[in-house]
Amino acid sequence: MSGTSTPLPLLGLAEELSTLDAPLGDRSLELLVRHLLDRVADAIVDLTQGRTDLSRPDLPAPPHVPTGELPLDRVACSALAARCRRAAGVVAQWGQQAPVDTQPLADRVGTSLDLLAAGLQRLVQDVADESPAAARQRLQRTVRRAVAALTAPAI
Repeated sequence: MSGTSTPLPLLGLAEELSTLDAPLGDRSLELLVRHLLDRVADAIVDLTQGRTDLSRPDLPAPPHVPTGELPLDRVACSALAARCRRAAGVVAQWGQQAPVDTQPLADRVGTSLDLLAAGLQRLVQDVADESPAAARQRLQRTVRRAVAALTAPAI
């Protein structure tokens, strides 16, 4: 099987990502992160099937759910960021070894995961130094950029 990759590690990764979450202190933000992780898991399955673009590109974003401030679990956020970074590396390796040209989609998946990881880690760092609401708003903008990076049309 030299030159080809088995999809099992990616399928396991998609399953793992579909179960991850972290208490971010805002239910709407948690739903938005969940939405991104679900989109990424779908894209990873697309990669295993040799697709070069998303099979479901137009999934609506979750609705805004107004909530008061909830507790932020900094350890869980850091752990989620680390898992996203690891997942981005696995996807990048797959994209380089895949039997078909899935590199552009793999790049978009990796970029989305890297953006989410950086945003989560920044939330953990910033929440101690500034308003938690401002830090979460920054993460929300980052997550929206990550969704846009994932759903960008193939060139």
